[in-house]
Amino acid sequence: MLKVPSLSLQCSSDILAPLEVGQYIHENTADNTLAVLKATGHCPHLSHPEEIIPIIRAYIEYD
Repeated sequence: MLKVPSLSLQCSSDILAPLEVGQYIHENTADNTLAVLKATGHCPHLSHPEEIIPIIRAYIEYD
C-alpha cells in the first residue's frame, strides 16, 4: 500500500534476510527499485557505507 517510490537495499549474503526477502519486497511493492549489494551481512550502512552511499545518491538524483 506504499504510495511513493521506494528503494530496497539487499545484501548478497544476509543470514537474517536472504535474497528471497528482497525479491519478495520488490515484487510486492509498487514502484520499488531493488539494489542487490556486493556487501554481506545485515547492516551494510554500517559495514559498507562506501557501497551504499552512491546507490542512494543515484536513486535520489534520478527521481
